[in-house]
Amino acid sequence: MVAVAAAIGDATFNEIMSGCRRRPLPLLRYLVAQELLKSGYSLNKAGAELNIDHVTVMHGMNTLEMIHSCKTYKAELDVERDFLRWIQEIDS
Repeated sequence: MVAVAAAIGDATFNEIMSGCRRRPLPLLRYLVAQELLKSGYSLNKAGAELNIDHVTVMHGMNTLEMIHSCKTYKAELDVERDFLRWIQEIDS
């Protein structure tokens, strides 16, 4: 999933795993965490997979919820749409 996020965000695996806050890296981490949670990972385990704290995972889920409720985040929604499409293609 991190590789898909890296491809969509024009980033490297190491950049996503680094904890860097440069856009869109946090969003990409949050999207991966969201998919990990959907797959049954706990907050702690999802955070450990991404080298982030479980509280950061919770913050990411709140951030994604905010992005969905506010239409001014079109670029972020586009990234999420592309990420989810790639993940679905991989799963099928």
